[in-house]
Amino acid sequence: MKEVITKDGSLTLKNEQYNECYHSSEGAETETLYKHIYPAFEVVKKTEKTILDICFGLGYNTFLSILNRKEGEKLKIFSPEFDKKVVKNLKNFKYPEKFNPIKHIIIVALSIQHRPSESRYFMPQKPPASATCSPAR
Repeated sequence: MKEVITKDGSLTLKNEQYNECYHSSEGAETETLYKHIYPAFEVVKKTEKTILDICFGLGYNTFLSILNRKEGEKLKIFSPEFDKKVVKNLKNFKYPEKFNPIKHIIIVALSIQHRPSESRYFMPQKPPASATCSPAR
């Protein structure tokens, strides 16, 4: 997988097998916020949200959902990923600095990817948020 710098300065990866980048050339962060996070949070006004994010990918949807939730808002995120290669590459992926407080999600995802029954974990930064990662089948 090849790292690609997008126009907003965030990184994405190019999947050589499919000759496709995981995000728009306009920006991984920009695309995630304006196509997924802002519209979903505008429509769903509940203080408890359950998110099904098909394919964890690089994790931008999960990270930016957590970082953009309102104080006191509860998130439960389910994000399966079938490509073990992409998840393994994330351990050293250069995320935006704002992801640092929650970057441990990648380490947890790596440690549980073969044990879906043990895949629930909680992120302590702005409790309560939970995420479940498991291999897609």
